[in-house]
Amino acid sequence: MDFGSLLGLLTVTVGAITVLGMGMETYRRRMAHRERMAELVAATPPVATPETAKLEARLRVLERIATDKSGDLAHSIEHLRDPSLVD
Repeated sequence: MDFGSLLGLLTVTVGAITVLGMGMETYRRRMAHRERMAELVAATPPVATPETAKLEARLRVLERIATDKSGDLAHSIEHLRDPSLVD
């Protein structure tokens, strides 16, 4: 192997190591960014919309029906059929 071939092999090797190192650093920074974004999303409270408020109200009625020991179960079911009657 002559000096030119050895120098070419060394250049290719150093270049490959450099490109690999740059790729690893890019990957590390991207993962750190994704982790930070996940932390921010987890820390952000969910947005309450009128639809979620309506569903929560209906869920409270269903929970009352499931745990209610009195005899007005039919009346509670009728409240579910007409959403304007829900507490």
